[in-house]
Amino acid sequence: VSQSRYEEREVVLDYLACIVQRVSDKPAFFIGHRGGHRTGKDLFYKPVMQALGFRISRAVEIDNIIAGWGDYVNELKFVIVTEVDKAQDKKVANSMKTIAAPTASGYRVLNMKGKSVVTQLDCMGGVMMSNKRHFIAIEPGDKRYFIVDSWVEPKEESYYKAIDCWYKKQDGYAKVIS
Repeated sequence: VSQSRYEEREVVLDYLACIVQRVSDKPAFFIGHRGGHRTGKDLFYKPVMQALGFRISRAVEIDNIIAGWGDYVNELKFVIVTEVDKAQDKKVANSMKTIAAPTASGYRVLNMKGKSVVTQLDCMGGVMMSNKRHFIAIEPGDKRYFIVDSWVEPKEESYYKAIDCWYKKQDGYAKVIS
């Protein structure tokens, strides 16, 4: 089903608002954000990462998430899965579905490297980012991923630097979160 840019934007903004406003709730899907190099994908999510802080939000490589060790997602509320390029591997998509989907109990059990097993509240949402159109093997009708596109021409570097400056020096993070 084709979505308008406005509908996509509303879903993404509602998703991110839920992440920040409902800290103990888990969205039932992950966002898949694909687009060209240097189009500001990371910069777009920076205010959410800043608002939540490094302890409960960070960027993680997909191989580390699906490896079976809980260290990479322990205590996270929001994760950005970077540089996803697993279009030929249905096992990866199925593994990510189990991470994106809420558990029946509302808790997730994590096997920690060199440590014990940890049980935590299952409240993590996230974004998978890629510069590839076909970045993960999603089956038709799968409801665990909402795909958004940023296939635009990159702007001048000064444009992105101005946004970053606004975030840091003109209270931009707080304005976005507000």
